[in-house]
Amino acid sequence: MMSQKKVSPSTIQAYKDSFRILLKYLHEEHGVKASSINMEGINADAIIGFLHYLEHNRKNSYKTVNNRLAAIKSFMEYVSYESPEYSGTVRKIKAIPFRKVEKKEICYLTKAEIDSLLKLAKPKILKEGVIILYCYSFIIQECQNVKGLFNILW
Repeated sequence: MMSQKKVSPSTIQAYKDSFRILLKYLHEEHGVKASSINMEGINADAIIGFLHYLEHNRKNSYKTVNNRLAAIKSFMEYVSYESPEYSGTVRKIKAIPFRKVEKKEICYLTKAEIDSLLKLAKPKILKEGVIILYCYSFIIQECQNVKGLFNILW
């Protein structure tokens, strides 16, 4: 994945964790051992049950559940190319909707507000501190804008 899709090691670890938890769920809830799982056992109903398990048993947030579902959908994309005979199963799993997550509105300072802060900052060190914080806020926003590369929780 790192060479083909250019994903980060963190993304690979998150996908690994998702499948580890899925395998544990299939074993605990359905009595299926990891060594005997096949594509017939991974269907839309099993994945929906897994998402329900994440929310209710593991008390995961919708954002975490969505991340786990994204890993599964990514794997299903791979399956669709490698094993087209499972295209029906893949299509049903990929049609599972993500949970609705309320996006927090980000509040920014206007240029006039920043200028006011800088005018209030008499000592040079305080003025430089405000400038550093202002620049840092741009870095944070850029990281949040680059979807898929960073998993930053604020």
